[in-house]
Amino acid sequence: MNGQQYPDAIHMAVTRPQSQEGVVERFTTDLADAVDYAAGEHDGPPKSGAIYGGVAGGMTDEADEFIRAIMADMMDKHQGLLL
Repeated sequence: MNGQQYPDAIHMAVTRPQSQEGVVERFTTDLADAVDYAAGEHDGPPKSGAIYGGVAGGMTDEADEFIRAIMADMMDKHQGLLL
């Protein structure tokens, strides 16, 4: 499960390991605990320090330009392998 941006959403993949006995119950408990924690903590960065899927401080023109440059370079390299 991970957060998505533009628009805000949550992506959840369900594969065979998640369908094993007891996983749904554990997930339900963990999710409830996480929601309780998130609802009570509004100050400061995540304890993990992670910003997976996002940009610290929010999306800026500078961050957008950087991301586009990295992605264009990556696509150029991948497309070059196909020629």
